[in-house]
Amino acid sequence: MDNRSEEIRLDGISFGKPFPVEEWNPPKKAALYLILRKDDGMIIYVGESGNLEDLDFWRGHHKYNCWVRVAGAEKNLAIAFYPMVDSTPVQRKELESSLVRKLRPLCADPSRVLGPF
Repeated sequence: MDNRSEEIRLDGISFGKPFPVEEWNPPKKAALYLILRKDDGMIIYVGESGNLEDLDFWRGHHKYNCWVRVAGAEKNLAIAFYPMVDSTPVQRKELESSLVRKLRPLCADPSRVLGPF
């Protein structure tokens, strides 16, 4: 992933340009997000949050160890997000579930997907 990387578009959703985690300054807003490997851009997790700035969002996340394992190191992780400021938890969960079913990222959590996985 380099400075030429552009935004990511999936199912009509425009995620911003991915940020390496060491440059990540989380906004205090609700969003749908992607965790990617920096070296090849592979999406390894799709999630939603009511507040990306929440202290448990990153290293406290229940899939953090999977992200690091799949990426090889924390420094090889990147994040892209789609702001959903006025969204409800159900709206975010529906979009998250749709993308997880379609992409089947390596660190997906089937127990959090609405409907069949």
